[in-house]
Amino acid sequence: MKSIQCIKRETAERLTAYYPPDEAEALSRILVEEIGGKPYPSLVLEAYKLTEKELATLSDETDRLLRHEPLGQVIGHAWFGDLPLKVTRRTLIPRPETEELCERIVSKGWLASARTALDVGTGTGAIALFLKSRAPQVEVHALEIDPETLAVAEGNARNLALPVRFHLGSILDGEPLGAFDLVVSNPPYILPSEREEMMPHVLEYEPHGALFVPKEDPILFYRAILERLGSDMSPGSRIALELNPLTAEDVEALYREAGFRTELSRDLYGKVRFLFAEKTD
Repeated sequence: MKSIQCIKRETAERLTAYYPPDEAEALSRILVEEIGGKPYPSLVLEAYKLTEKELATLSDETDRLLRHEPLGQVIGHAWFGDLPLKVTRRTLIPRPETEELCERIVSKGWLASARTALDVGTGTGAIALFLKSRAPQVEVHALEIDPETLAVAEGNARNLALPVRFHLGSILDGEPLGAFDLVVSNPPYILPSEREEMMPHVLEYEPHGALFVPKEDPILFYRAILERLGSDMSPGSRIALELNPLTAEDVEALYREAGFRTELSRDLYGKVRFLFAEKTD
């Protein structure tokens, strides 16, 4: 029977048909760890042997990755910080940039000073659950338009024992949402013209409603957040947004003209990715 090292190496070799070698190596390690239920070094030290059933599962999951299915959907979950979140075809897989946005909110002290917070377009619940995990004293709310997606977020909250108040609805219309000290959102922002640059595992497997905006109104959701929430916010309340670098300056100008003190910020890749806005009057 083959060693775990040999099996991981063969899996990585298969994955190089689509993925760069470094990524194929990382993915093969994750698959082996998921099936073995332990970190890879432990599996090696224990001379762990995969059963025939486990080998079949590994082969099937490798095939799915080679069909461009995202890793999170293959193994059924994705990590957001230290939070394991269930993901499905109805949810956007949490991105490192969104995690960076949340970490920036914490480092700026905005979460510590908030009493209430709202995550607009929660998806898996990633932002809302991150905020609640870092600040249990904050009353965290989350808004989601799709009932099936909302059910995933609610399940993630139960699994993590993090009490978040979930609401079914759209930021584009509906009942008044109330006033919040902190509003955070990673809304749809990809332009239709950017489709050709996107990877198949995103285009073919993730919900387009969570990705794309209308060509005729690329800052639609940012305007809706401002119009539905901004007027009810007290001076000193804050909004933190993930942006498309192509429209970042337009969004920043919109919030500045509405009476917010604004700051555009770059992500770890050097792209203008975040807007931090504080209401001044």
